[in-house]
Amino acid sequence: MAVKSGRSGVPDAVAVRVFASSRQRAKGLTIGSGTLAILLFDGALADAELRTMKPVRVWDFPAAALGSQKAVSALGVGYQFVLGWEGTPLRQSRVTVQARFTPPKGSPVYSAPNVISVTGI
Repeated sequence: MAVKSGRSGVPDAVAVRVFASSRQRAKGLTIGSGTLAILLFDGALADAELRTMKPVRVWDFPAAALGSQKAVSALGVGYQFVLGWEGTPLRQSRVTVQARFTPPKGSPVYSAPNVISVTGI
C-alpha cells in the first residue's frame, strides 16, 4: 500500500507486511536469525526482470531488530513496515517490492514481487 508520510501530497512510502513460512508450516514464523531485507524497484517488474535490476532502495533488518515490527494474526507471525523513500527519485507510477531473507548460512530466499501504485491515494 502506498502511504503519504510527508507534506508533499503524493505517496512517499509503502506499507508492507511480510510473513516467513516454510514447506512444513504455512503460517508465518518468527524470524530468529539472519536478515530480512525489503527491496524497492522503480516500475512494475516481473520476477525475471528483478534478477538483472538494482533496487532503488534496500532496507535491512537483522533478526534481533524485528521485535517492534512483529505482529501476530490468524495468518501467524508477520512483520509490518512503513518504509519511506524520501530523497530517492522515482520515475514510474508504480513500484515493485520484494522481500529477501538471508539466513546465517546458505543462500538468500526471495518473495514473489508485489507491484504497488504510487500515483495517489
